[in-house]
Amino acid sequence: MLGLMIIIPLLIYLYFVCRWSKSGYRSALDRWKNPLLARLLSGLILLGGFGVVFWDAIPTWYTHYKLCETEGGLKVHKTPQQWMIENPERYRKVLENAGYHVDARHINNGIYETTIIYPAYGFRREYTRSIERGYAFHNRIQINRLYDDISGQLMLENIDFYGGSGNSSLASGANDLGAYKFWTHTGSCEAAYPEMEDKYYYHGLSFDRIYSAIAKWNKK
Repeated sequence: MLGLMIIIPLLIYLYFVCRWSKSGYRSALDRWKNPLLARLLSGLILLGGFGVVFWDAIPTWYTHYKLCETEGGLKVHKTPQQWMIENPERYRKVLENAGYHVDARHINNGIYETTIIYPAYGFRREYTRSIERGYAFHNRIQINRLYDDISGQLMLENIDFYGGSGNSSLASGANDLGAYKFWTHTGSCEAAYPEMEDKYYYHGLSFDRIYSAIAKWNKK
């Protein structure tokens, strides 16, 4: 219902912007008899009318791109294969003892945090996601880290960014007006910019794919 209350007026507004642009073209052509000036006026009306609504699309996507390019990426400090070779006894125990549990899940100061513990592995996965806008133009940060809890070593780290106005999404049931600004919803870095694949993949595998392979070691 909220979506219809937003989308329908938006479509009506855009319809009238197009009508005003067309009317402006005809009026300018009748007055100045110059098609070039008439097109210029018509274009300015369109630009102004659409800009009132979509003004933040370009800065949102540009900021998101720069964050993905300069601050984001997947870092592999130790591959699962290296860990298996260096810890054969622990790996044997992993195969014998299945299970994991979610240790904590909470929101603190606009940050959603989850810690998943794998007792058999001695691994700890930490996931943090900014709920509130932490960067300019609706951009938020998402961090995934996988630690070897026994040695304290950080094995995997993936820093990602995603854009989107509002504090909810259309997919999960938007409950605020900002979520309907679809032109600011960029998605993740790896999904939005295929040309950055080398930054977010390790030998063709994303963080989630590597993590999934580890999580299946002791599936019964």
